[in-house]
Amino acid sequence: MNIRKMTESDMIELAKEKGMDKVKANIYSFNTQSQRMFQSVGFVKTEEEWFEYSISEKLNGEGHSCGHGGCHH
Repeated sequence: MNIRKMTESDMIELAKEKGMDKVKANIYSFNTQSQRMFQSVGFVKTEEEWFEYSISEKLNGEGHSCGHGGCHH
């Protein structure tokens, strides 16, 4: 696992601990590498430059979860 994926996973874990139900990321359209990275850990594109990770869906068993041990499908 690379450092960027670990950081994204830590961000998601922190959001869970804080009781948040989703995390949003604004990623420029030309930054396709970052867009792919966020999608690889479960973020979904919602608008041209916006991506969202729904924690409540992941906690209910839908999709996959990303924790300190990495992403598990």
